[in-house]
Amino acid sequence: MNKKTVNLISILTFAFLWQIFAVLAKNPLVFPTFTATVFKLFELCATQEFWQSTLFSSLRVFAGFFISVFLGIIAGVLSGIFPLFKAFIAFPLSLIRSVPAVSFILLAVFVFNSDFVPVFSAVLMAFPVMTAAVSSGLDFSEDDKKLFFMAKVFKLTKSQKIRFIVLPKLQNFVESGIFSTFGMSWKVVAAAEVLSIPKKALGAILQNAQVQLESPALLATTIMLVFLSFAFEKILHKAFDRLFLTLTSPDFSKKVQKNKKTKSFQKKSCEKLKSEQNSDSVKIQNLTIKKGNKLLFENFNYEFKKNKITAILAPSGSGKTTLLTQIALTNPEVSFLFQEPRLLPSLTVFQNVFLPLFNIYEAKKAEEIAEKYLKATGLFERRDEKTQNLSGGEKQRIAMARSFAFPSKILLLDEAFQSLDEKIKKSLGQTLKKLLSESPKTVIFVTHEKSEAKEIADITVEMEGEPLKISSSFS
Repeated sequence: MNKKTVNLISILTFAFLWQIFAVLAKNPLVFPTFTATVFKLFELCATQEFWQSTLFSSLRVFAGFFISVFLGIIAGVLSGIFPLFKAFIAFPLSLIRSVPAVSFILLAVFVFNSDFVPVFSAVLMAFPVMTAAVSSGLDFSEDDKKLFFMAKVFKLTKSQKIRFIVLPKLQNFVESGIFSTFGMSWKVVAAAEVLSIPKKALGAILQNAQVQLESPALLATTIMLVFLSFAFEKILHKAFDRLFLTLTSPDFSKKVQKNKKTKSFQKKSCEKLKSEQNSDSVKIQNLTIKKGNKLLFENFNYEFKKNKITAILAPSGSGKTTLLTQIALTNPEVSFLFQEPRLLPSLTVFQNVFLPLFNIYEAKKAEEIAEKYLKATGLFERRDEKTQNLSGGEKQRIAMARSFAFPSKILLLDEAFQSLDEKIKKSLGQTLKKLLSESPKTVIFVTHEKSEAKEIADITVEMEGEPLKISSSFS
C-alpha cells in the first residue's frame, strides 16, 4: 500500500467520523455535517466573490512569505558570518517570537491599511523563523571545518566550496525554515484578515460567517484555506528540491566551453607544481607552535627524504596532526589522506576524485587521471554511486585515489587507517605501496602504532615530550 492510498484512507476516515459525530450531536448550528459543509463549499465556489477572495488571500500569503524569506536569508547569512550581528538581533527576534501574533495584528490594524495588515503581520511573525533557520545552517561543526580544510588542500574554488559544502549543509535548515515560514504565513494572514477585514479576503468571509452564525460557511472556508496551504506547499516542495538539485549538481561540461581564461591559470599552476616537485626533500626549520597554553613544537627541525615514506610515531593528542597541517599550509601543492575520508556527499565516487583535477587540467585529461586511480583502488565499477552507499574502507579508497590523482610529489597521511579493521587496513597498506611504486611521492605518515609504521614506512621517527622532540630515528 503506497503513501497516496494511505492518505486517501485517512481523509475518508476523517470525513466518515465527522459525519457520524455531527449526526449524533444533532446541533447543525454548532456542528454541521460533513455533507452540509461540502455542499456549502460548492455553493461558495460557484460565486465570483469567493474566488476573488481566494486570489487576494493567496497573494497576501505569498507576498508575506517571499518578503520573510528574502529578509530572513539576508539576516541569517549576516548572523552566520558576524557573531556580533547575531547577538544584536537575538533580543528583538526573541521578543517577536514571545509575543502572541494577535497582539501585533491588533496594533497593525491601527497603523496600516486593512489590505496591508495581513502582509505586515505575516512578515513580522515569519521572518524570525527563516532567520534562525539560515543562521543555524551556517553554524559550521568541526566536521564541516574539516571539509573546508580538505577543499583548501585540493584547491577547490570558492564557488565549489559554496555548492558542494555550504549549500548541502544549508539545505535541510533552509528547507525547514521555508516550510515553517510558509505555514506560519497562511495562519497569520488568515487571522489578520479576520481582525482587519479587507474587502476581498477569505478571512473576511470567515468573520461574516461567524457573525451570521453560518457554521457550514465557516467550515467550508476553513477547508479551502487548508486545501490551498496543502496544495501550494506540495508545489513549493517540488520547486525547492529542483532548485537545490540545480545548485548542487555539478555540470563539468560548461567549463570546457566557457572558461578559456583558465588555461593561463592552469599553465602557471602546472609550472609551479613542476618547480616545487624538483626539490629533494621537505624541510622543516625552526618550527614553533603553541596551541592554547600547550607548547607543541619549539624550534623543531627535520628533513623528510625525497620519495621515502617517513612515519612519525607519537602519542595521541601530542601534535602530530598539527605538524601535518603546518606542512600542508607552508607547502600548498601537497595531497592529503586524512584520518576520515572527507568526501563530498552530494557528489559521486568519480566526481570526488575528478573535481580537484578539473581545476587544473582540461576535462578529458582530468577524467583519464581520475579513472586511472579509481581502477587502481578497485572502485571504478562503482564510479557513479553516491559515497554514502559505501563502507568505511571503500570511502578511504576513494580518498586514496583522490590523493594520488592530485598532482603533487608530497603526500601527507594522518592516521589514515586508524578506524578500519586489520584486514581492510592491511589491504589499503598494500594498495598504498603499489601506487607509490608506480608514482613515487615523498610521504609523511603520522601514527601512534609501531606495527603500522613497521608495515608501511621506510623511515620511522619516534617523538615524545612537551614540546615534541625526536627521541629516535631508524630505517
